Amino acid sequence: MQNININNISEMLSKDERILLIELAKNKTTNFTTLENNLKWEYAKISRNVLWLENKQIVKIFTKKTESYVLTKRGEEVITKGLPERRLFDYLLKNKNISLKSVGDIGLNEAECNIAIGILKKYNIINIENNMGAILIKLKSSDDSRIKAIEKLINLIKDNIKIDENKVKEVKEVLNRLVEKKIIDDKEIVMTDIGKKVYQIIKSENIDTIEIITSEILKNNSWKYKKFRKYDIKAPVPPMQLGRYHPLVNVMNMVMDAFIAMGFEEMEGPWVETAFWDMDSMFIPQDHPARDVQDTFYLNKYGKLPNAELVKKVKEIQENGYDTGSVGYQNKWDEETAKELLLRTHSTPSTFKSLYKGVNNPTKMFSIGRVFRNENLDKTHLAEFHQIEGFVLADDLNLRNLMGYLKEFYSLLGIKNIKFKPTYNPYTEPSMEVLYYHTHFKKWVEIANSGIFRPEALRPYNINANVLGWGLALERLAMIIYDIKDIREILGHECKIDFIQNYHYPKL
Repeated sequence: MQNININNISEMLSKDERILLIELAKNKTTNFTTLENNLKWEYAKISRNVLWLENKQIVKIFTKKTESYVLTKRGEEVITKGLPERRLFDYLLKNKNISLKSVGDIGLNEAECNIAIGILKKYNIINIENNMGAILIKLKSSDDSRIKAIEKLINLIKDNIKIDENKVKEVKEVLNRLVEKKIIDDKEIVMTDIGKKVYQIIKSENIDTIEIITSEILKNNSWKYKKFRKYDIKAPVPPMQLGRYHPLVNVMNMVMDAFIAMGFEEMEGPWVETAFWDMDSMFIPQDHPARDVQDTFYLNKYGKLPNAELVKKVKEIQENGYDTGSVGYQNKWDEETAKELLLRTHSTPSTFKSLYKGVNNPTKMFSIGRVFRNENLDKTHLAEFHQIEGFVLADDLNLRNLMGYLKEFYSLLGIKNIKFKPTYNPYTEPSMEVLYYHTHFKKWVEIANSGIFRPEALRPYNINANVLGWGLALERLAMIIYDIKDIREILGHECKIDFIQNYHYPKL
């Protein structure tokens, strides 16, 4: 920039930059607050143009910490409604005296009444008298100068105008509830020698230069009578943050590619389900702890059940096992409980709806969907996350086949350090968890749950073949792939934007 002459710099200024430079020339130094008040521009617009002037070496920016008064929430309310003492004073001017009981009729709440009476009494504006048991408030003086002083200070603070500290001290006991002192990083703007020379050139010029050529300018030939703004194509510009896949979307695509490579088809399901499809249809008892409000998000509505024949089978299986050889749960099954609507707690309803619609033998299907659980948030748990669901239906399937499918799936994602652990599920037997050794936690972490569906879960759909099923959390999978130690970094209100914008695609 040093090699560019002053005339060239002046010709590169936009209309807003010129307006700002002319405003800056009125003072040796200024700050953002002053510019906001004088130009009536938004802070962002001022900041943008100041930075452009700084890039052209026309101004320098210095940051310094300053003490400033700002309005509290109560102070902001006073700007809208008025001071309580002002409202009571104005009412007394018209009525001279009122009973203490009727103060609330002015529109003041109890706290505001106490404040207004206390201040007016302190300023010797009112008297409190006992008239035969009735407490009266009488106007003693019509001098409201001290109230005006407070109102003036509040308005100055509202407009970000620097105020005299001594004036604040005079009414500090009143202002304490309305304003507070804060340390503010104030930016001081100083015009450089180059800026002063550029100003001398532009101060008498017409600031209405052409910055963008439009069809209208070409039609009416107005370009003939105006100057064109020059552009410095070498000027530094802020880096642009381009759009990219969210890391979870990237993992979703990896999961889909892996399942499709293994011959699976995709299935889908809604977020809102009836308790029938989310719990009852897969042999989860109606008194299971997971169905409590503490674990499940219920809606204040009811849905519809499927056909009566399916509902009857589910009911009898739950109560006595039907013809499965099981004795069921020996509890009365309630149809109204099954109709309750909820945010699905897992994506397994997609599997059972697919079985209900009818599938071929053999069949392999998967889904990726959002699920909701009333969890305590921590490094490995979220209340809202994505579950990867899968099932395989075929004759003669066993636990070794299930372990083989899961090992193959994880190996396609580059994850080999897994092991299996027996567990309990109401609707699968045998059941097992998939564990991964997480280096950040230095322990084995559950990343999937799986099993072979029980006859009681399959009998309503007349399925005689074995069905392998599993569910795994997408976010925990992403934690492994991206080497993240806290699940909240990737999804939710504590998500790290810097990571989302700059993560590297995994090379598996």
